[in-house]
Amino acid sequence: MEGTLYISRVSELHLLRSNRKYQKVELHLPSLSNTGNRQWTHKLNKQYRTDGYETAKYFAITSLIIGFVIILGILLTNYTVPFSYFIYLAIIVIAMGFIGRQIGIVISNIKLDETISKIQSQAHNQRLSSKG
Repeated sequence: MEGTLYISRVSELHLLRSNRKYQKVELHLPSLSNTGNRQWTHKLNKQYRTDGYETAKYFAITSLIIGFVIILGILLTNYTVPFSYFIYLAIIVIAMGFIGRQIGIVISNIKLDETISKIQSQAHNQRLSSKG
């Protein structure tokens, strides 16, 4: 990973969509205030560096809990659980973790696109208000 991506023009925001090779992003848009640049920089960095592991964790834990509840239900009715059920549970937990990670990345990309659009809109509006 490279260092910091400095963005000083609204037209450079598209770089955030195309590559994720930077460790962090800093906005220095003249059409935004210093506070606006800091706030948007914080939000962008959160979305830009997301790798989906947070969502993966929730998917895996949820599937693990549901699996144990099912196994407990089988134990209460049959008094025995085949060992293969535990293998299935492990496979399902791993698969759900992978699926959760992919979903987390997609959600992050959608949020990043929305944030970029909001920044572009706000910068455009402030540029217009400063002219008139």
